[in-house]
Amino acid sequence: MPPPRWPPRLLIDERKLRQGLLNLLNNAVQFTASGGVRLLVEIAARASSSCRVLLRVQDTGIGFAADAGAQIFEPFYRTGSARRMAERSDLALTIVDRLVNLMGGTITVASTVGAGSEFVVDLNLQMAEPGHGAAVPERRLIVGHAGRARTLLIADDVRESRAVLRDLLYALGFTVVEAANGDEAVALAGTCQPDLIFMDLVMPGLDGVATDRQIRDAAGSNGVPIIALSANACADPQHLSSSNGRNASLSKPIRFEKIYR
Repeated sequence: MPPPRWPPRLLIDERKLRQGLLNLLNNAVQFTASGGVRLLVEIAARASSSCRVLLRVQDTGIGFAADAGAQIFEPFYRTGSARRMAERSDLALTIVDRLVNLMGGTITVASTVGAGSEFVVDLNLQMAEPGHGAAVPERRLIVGHAGRARTLLIADDVRESRAVLRDLLYALGFTVVEAANGDEAVALAGTCQPDLIFMDLVMPGLDGVATDRQIRDAAGSNGVPIIALSANACADPQHLSSSNGRNASLSKPIRFEKIYR
């Protein structure tokens, strides 16, 4: 729940904000081998009808040279000569910069090579007038699960996708095991006997469909629930789930409230 100092509602484009934060967090996770990643939200100033909100994404990753400056947001810009530093060449940060600009905000970055980075999104948001929009239902805070300890298997070839889902589930008290491909998933399903499997459909080698089939065919694995993960939000849920032996499907990027349900 937000602290009392927060206004009850702020007006913002939820899709742009969500996509921008996901890009920043994925970028931070990708370049942080040890330490951690934090998302901090604070009110820097508050007027009668607006709030200046700062969203800080901090990591303890590899960082980049100070002279990169705003160039880090340019398409396909490469920072430094280190191998992993050169990987920071996709459009994720460029997209964040443009999304923030569309929301009327700014984004800045401070970084030190070997010590990590901090990206700060600065937004001036209008407060909603009383009665504006639909009332937001109060959400229950889920902090764990009851009963015996349960083991969950995440099968996904993208390390960052596994990390986001793993951290969420681990915080709820689950034991989490990971597979980077279909062959690993089949082996872990047999040895760990997971209570639930999250299965990415697109993996190199043995894809999600073939992996599901092998797990289902293995002795003792017929009853384990399998949730399909797909980056194709337009895919038919029936095709992704029950008709192919899976129990449910989720589209990427995964919304945490859907995981909770």
